[in-house]
Amino acid sequence: MKIPITFRNCIRLTAVLCATWSCNIKPAQDRGVSPATRNRTVILHLNPAPGSILRYDINNESEMKMELNGKEVNNVNQSTFGVDYTIGKDSLGNFLFQVRYDKIHIHSKNGEAESDMDADNSAFSMNPAERMLGALKEARIRAVISPLGEVKSVSGYKELTEKILTSLNSADANTRNMARQQWEQMFGEEAMKASLGQLFRIFPDSAMQVGDKWTMDSKQKAQFNLNLKSVCTLKDIEDNLATIECVGKITSDSAVSNIMGNSVTAILQGKQKGVYQIDSGTGMLIKSRMENEIKGTIEMMGRIIPITLDNTITVTRQ
Repeated sequence: MKIPITFRNCIRLTAVLCATWSCNIKPAQDRGVSPATRNRTVILHLNPAPGSILRYDINNESEMKMELNGKEVNNVNQSTFGVDYTIGKDSLGNFLFQVRYDKIHIHSKNGEAESDMDADNSAFSMNPAERMLGALKEARIRAVISPLGEVKSVSGYKELTEKILTSLNSADANTRNMARQQWEQMFGEEAMKASLGQLFRIFPDSAMQVGDKWTMDSKQKAQFNLNLKSVCTLKDIEDNLATIECVGKITSDSAVSNIMGNSVTAILQGKQKGVYQIDSGTGMLIKSRMENEIKGTIEMMGRIIPITLDNTITVTRQ
């Protein structure tokens, strides 16, 4: 079953969340800070108290422009998530995160057409996508995260996916397969690993002083295979607050992806910049802001489609 090329079918075409990281320390450059601050050494890693419960608000704003049939298609998406993390610890020293979504709201605008989905309305909604958000809000997801912020595993999604597909009441195999693909790309295990990595995988692997730099290489496997190379700098330490700035380059590889039943090849390039404030004692994020700019083309069904994406993600601990 081939799906015609429309904006709706292309909306999932890009993601730039961070996943598995590796770090290499570089010497400090011109630090330009007081001697007391400059000489302070910190080891940044996760060390939250077992039993603690932390709440984060995550806001994502994106604008995607595409050229379809000689016309520019503009889409704006705004999503708001409220997430609670209940933290435990296992015998190997890893942290166990129980993830619960408290709020899920997504607003989209494509030209004059607008849609609004809220998980709180799912019980009475006739919209399958809104019902999916309600199921996600009721789910209990579990993640195992190392002290360096590496997301080792995520569980609870297999049962949730089957529950959602059953609720669609569709006997059509193509419909169910497309729904499964869309769900896994948006909220599946890889998407969750990337989301958690964005919150927690920012640490270098050795002690740092203000002005020190380290590099991070990440690969994300979702709609497309994307590579991110970043340079991060410990900009400041004040009391227990560490400020980190990162700048990076985004590229896609040549691997073929499957989007809505179609084979898609992407040639994308972009840049990312982010500022993170972290509790240096617990390693937990206080707030962050990440901006991405990506441009390039996608090839779908023999057609070359120019695409531009601007994306801003802010995270705030409550």
